[in-house]
Amino acid sequence: MFKIKDLRAFVIALPLILIVTLIDQVTKHQAVSHLCVFADPGSALFAEPTSCAHMGNVRLIDAPVQSAGRFPTFFPLIDLDFHLNRNAALSMPIPGPVWFEYVILLTIMALLAAWLWHEGGRHNAIGVGLILGGAIGNFIDRLVHGAVVDFLALHFGTFNAFVFNGADAAITLGVIWIFAEQSVLKRRRQSRAVVT
Repeated sequence: MFKIKDLRAFVIALPLILIVTLIDQVTKHQAVSHLCVFADPGSALFAEPTSCAHMGNVRLIDAPVQSAGRFPTFFPLIDLDFHLNRNAALSMPIPGPVWFEYVILLTIMALLAAWLWHEGGRHNAIGVGLILGGAIGNFIDRLVHGAVVDFLALHFGTFNAFVFNGADAAITLGVIWIFAEQSVLKRRRQSRAVVT
């Protein structure tokens, strides 16, 4: 049965999904334009490394691309460094053909949207909005580039932890948000049960 709270949750989540996806794609476009270089030794035009922005319609996964270098930021633990992630989260290999990966991603996104529809709540909507916005951003990368563009390198001194992007950060924050919200709800339910 349709409930108005279901619609309210989606009204909150939808703008957040769009904002996260937009910010993610704009920052990745900048990363490709400024942190990625393309060199094709077999081409007179691209024999020397040049910005990936000049590659034309060539997908990043199909071209000899690499990082233009590592650049420090004003955040002490994060540098800018282009990487092309052909795998899943945390660079885990993806089993099976490419279409199977797309089916898994779309299924997870649909299940998350269905969960929000069932649970409702503005706090859940914020978490789901962050996760879906990030997931859509990375999904667009896989469709356009054949892989995900990562460019934020987390490090602790000389130890390099991993390279991620804005979509990954949004997904992580969304998961933490939902777990925290569910923990608070569980405690409230338990305290109500004790009182009654």
